Amino acid sequence: MYDWIAETLATRLNVNRSDLPERYTLNDVVCLFLAGRGRREEAYVRLRSVLKDAPFEPPPALRQLAAITDFDLFVTTTFDSLLEGAINLERFGGAASADVLAYAPNRVVDLPTEREQPRIAPMTSLNCSISSLCRCANFAMCAA
Repeated sequence: MYDWIAETLATRLNVNRSDLPERYTLNDVVCLFLAGRGRREEAYVRLRSVLKDAPFEPPPALRQLAAITDFDLFVTTTFDSLLEGAINLERFGGAASADVLAYAPNRVVDLPTEREQPRIAPMTSLNCSISSLCRCANFAMCAA
């Protein structure tokens, strides 16, 4: 999946692939784009668009994890929404019913202390610094 994202983002950012390593990563693409005076904001917008177009379904392991009803808090350090999708599939029959909270360095949101009814709240982040893209904090919370 990440190889596909890197290839697609390189195309959308018009990054010259001949300047990339033979087996390049998403980080390589973004770094080359920024080194060529690319705007960080443009990289965010293009990456968000790539992720929306991604043809990937949550893998079985994430679906099995989402199906464990004793868990009411899920945390992931990836920037994709596969865990959110797995929770929606397993707990809401595929409906996009999960509440989403996102981490952004310029916006602090605490997790709710009280929950009225069982809900799942996967949190995904596309607002983290592009330079720390792979370390973006994504959270998913699910009330039992």
